[in-house]
Amino acid sequence: SNGTWWAASTALPFHAISAVRVLGRWDCCHERLDGWEVRIGFDPDPRQNPLCGMQQRVLPAGSRRLVKCGEALPGNVVGVV
Repeated sequence: SNGTWWAASTALPFHAISAVRVLGRWDCCHERLDGWEVRIGFDPDPRQNPLCGMQQRVLPAGSRRLVKCGEALPGNVVGVV
């Protein structure tokens, strides 16, 4: 709701991405990541890119989650919003 996000760009200009593994924070504040989404596309602002999978709930501290897109999405920007 406050517009914060994290994103990474791939080295190559185009990929078809079917899943993303997200690692939660170990140190603090893991509960802040509630209702998050993975988005994949070409826009540098990941909020503008297509949704991969569904909206996600809180990750326990230090845990990992594999978010499957359903179908591979083209893009070079992977974001968590």
